[in-house]
Amino acid sequence: RTATIYKYDPTTNSWSATGASRTDNDIQFVAGGVNLANGKYYFGGFQSIDVSGTANDQTRFKLYEYDPATNAIVYRGYILVAKETFNGNNGDLAFNSAGDLFVVHGTGSDVRIASVTDPRDSGMENVSGIAFDSSGKGFLGDGSTVRSFSVPDWLNGSTVTTGLASGSTSSDLSTCSSPPTFTLYKNVVGGRVDPAHQFKLSFKSGTTQI
Repeated sequence: RTATIYKYDPTTNSWSATGASRTDNDIQFVAGGVNLANGKYYFGGFQSIDVSGTANDQTRFKLYEYDPATNAIVYRGYILVAKETFNGNNGDLAFNSAGDLFVVHGTGSDVRIASVTDPRDSGMENVSGIAFDSSGKGFLGDGSTVRSFSVPDWLNGSTVTTGLASGSTSSDLSTCSSPPTFTLYKNVVGGRVDPAHQFKLSFKSGTTQI
């Protein structure tokens, strides 16, 4: 139930304690990996939510983040893996080069993979709602707060309201707009001079290539 962080020094071929640890009595820690996009270490484990007599059972992966620069561990939320529970929960996590997170959950011959695009620090706690507006902005909501962000990078967070509901009980958000999409074409008039001539098209938001 307790994860303790150690660091490895390849020059001395030795491990040492960082003094950072986290206890979570809801899970057993089974997975961890470094996000090379930000240099932080993420770890966690699966939680079974068994609601007797209902169809609301869930298996979640609770995610923690360790920052070696500050030696701090923070809870980043959970990922819904399945709408059912299992006798055993094991798996792993990994990041691609863009910082997108993939969590694998295996029981018997069944494998489930959940993904989260590049986890961000939203400045919020236990985000449970998402929505979009006609200008393409994204909105996240927790129990009492809604913040707007630029998409697709989910940066430039700005607080819209902190009075979403009394008692901090708000959950989902609703929206009449969907995330904006586009199609990019290039018309080469008269065709290429040489069949070997090639070029690449790209679309960017600032420095982020979409």
